[in-house]
Amino acid sequence: MFSIESRAIAYYTVVFVLVALFGFATLYFSSGLPLWSTSERFVDNYVAILDVLNMTLIEKVTYNIQGFMGHGIETHMLYRDWDSPLTLPNTMLDKPHIELVKIICPADSFGYIIDYQGNPTLLEGSSNTFLPPPNPEAHTISKENLAEMAGINVADIEGVHNEAGCTFKTPVSKGLFTVVYVFRLLPPITTDGTYSYTSINLAGNDHLYYKNYTLILKPSNLVEKAYLTPPAKEIKAGEPISLENQLYAIRLDLLLNNQPPGVKSTGDPAKTYSESVSKLYTAKQAGRYTSLGGASLLALIPVIVVLAWYIAGRDKIERPPGMVLEPPKQIKPWQAAALSSINLTPGPRGFVATVLDLIRRNILEYDPETNRVRPVPPDEKMDSGKEKLDFYEKGAIRFIEMYDEQGLFKKKPSRIGRLPLEMRQLVRDLEKLAREEMDKLAQKTGAYKKLIILTILAGLAVIAVGVYTRINAGAPLMTTSMATIIIGILFLVDTFILYLMPTWILGRLKPEYREQLAKLEAYKRFLGNLTSSGPNILPPPQLATMHLTYAVALGFSKKKIKLIAQTLGIVSFLYLYNYVHRYIGRRYWAARSRGSRSGGGGFGGGGAGAR
Repeated sequence: MFSIESRAIAYYTVVFVLVALFGFATLYFSSGLPLWSTSERFVDNYVAILDVLNMTLIEKVTYNIQGFMGHGIETHMLYRDWDSPLTLPNTMLDKPHIELVKIICPADSFGYIIDYQGNPTLLEGSSNTFLPPPNPEAHTISKENLAEMAGINVADIEGVHNEAGCTFKTPVSKGLFTVVYVFRLLPPITTDGTYSYTSINLAGNDHLYYKNYTLILKPSNLVEKAYLTPPAKEIKAGEPISLENQLYAIRLDLLLNNQPPGVKSTGDPAKTYSESVSKLYTAKQAGRYTSLGGASLLALIPVIVVLAWYIAGRDKIERPPGMVLEPPKQIKPWQAAALSSINLTPGPRGFVATVLDLIRRNILEYDPETNRVRPVPPDEKMDSGKEKLDFYEKGAIRFIEMYDEQGLFKKKPSRIGRLPLEMRQLVRDLEKLAREEMDKLAQKTGAYKKLIILTILAGLAVIAVGVYTRINAGAPLMTTSMATIIIGILFLVDTFILYLMPTWILGRLKPEYREQLAKLEAYKRFLGNLTSSGPNILPPPQLATMHLTYAVALGFSKKKIKLIAQTLGIVSFLYLYNYVHRYIGRRYWAARSRGSRSGGGGFGGGGAGAR
């Protein structure tokens, strides 16, 4: 039988697993945990060198194509896309954009570009170095021709814009492949006469998983300040910044001493970039650490709950020495079944035990000639049948009557179809009332209420921090601030779960039930011993059938129930148990089961990809 402690631990285990998953998922969204390190395609190594003097970006991307679970999946194209407009060199575009300079592709592949208008151009060159026009060998082709050359469906690139990469003459399924991209960036620049400021998204929110990532800025004398997100920190030009496990946006904010040649200023002049950029990244760091701290607290909620229960809600039930030879008078078979289950619900065995108990008490009777169970007529009842029936026993009698009215006793169990809606509704109501009645065994403590209030305040505080971070950091911190807000919402969800939990989980058993539960556990030990040693003197039939009824309620196996019946000399009652279990208990179970089923904005973006 499940004790209060073991039942609560089982519930806490489920809650802990669910909330820990929530916390882990939030950590993943807020800090980029590497969940996809073994995906079929990812970037093994990414090195970016940005020359701020002429805004030239060199990217060396090593793709790892390893298939899924050891099985190769064909890759036709390796590419790098952008969220900002991508053009061929010397394109007269009167807004910030990115120009492709050249691509160095792996062996047996050729370069291509699909510009901001969706027009593909096939690149040509020698030694796997491919150059765009004015290279005379480069020429415009249709997307249909590009798809045919790459061996893919044209639908795969139908809506593609701002992409440059390499396509293989023969698709590859496994291996490391390195592509070098050279771009000239023409980002939006804002200046106040002293400093120039620009923000570049080297990767957006939708790209392959980056296992290793290195960024180098040069020259250092032009860069006043530089900030990288993540990890939301100030970096120095000329020093390699190496990161690992980068899944989301890579944003670079630059404060420059001079405006880069050929890059025009856009937007309204600002006043103090040095202070505003520092404040921006202070907010980013605060939001990031708040997100991580919030997710950690989220995972600790079950631990806090267990501690609160252990300190203020746990019952220490004193077990009486030896064994109790009779069940507690206040605990009926259906209650014993509920107390010995993990969810405090009688279930089918509680129902079967109740029917057997009603037959034992001459309230129901079994007629072997008609093979049916029915209520005993009032004039045939003995004195034992005059005792007061509770709601569960009345419900069991009503189920038997409805079962008889439907003529189901005349059918074999295999031929009994779905029970009528009225019977299924009766079962649902009976289970609900039984659960509510069992929940009254405990009473909520002050710690329970304080815990709910504490969780509500924590959730509201985390949401407030997320909103504050979102307002002060703006779009660049969208992912982190939203993750923080989601954490706060999950705190409130946990509070709602705690509020809905049955009283006995975080409450204490009422004093009058502690002794009864202890006696029930001792009585179960007595029944267990009947299967091994047996009594010296056989008990009277009425007491023997009571023992068997409670053995059914307390969840003994059919094999042990058979041994108990043989030990007590009531094999005929064992036949009755098998009949009720087969004909009525399974239908009750069927009725019960069926009833219960009833990211950041900015210039650039994009990132490495493969198809």
